[in-house]
Amino acid sequence: MQAVLVSFQNNALDELAASADRILEITKPSTTE
Repeated sequence: MQAVLVSFQNNALDELAASADRILEITKPSTTE
């Protein structure tokens, strides 16, 4: 049961990181140019 929770947590973290990356990609060009 704990393994299921851990893998679910990792999934959520991966999705959070992916969305953060996307947001950074969207906001970066306007600041670097």
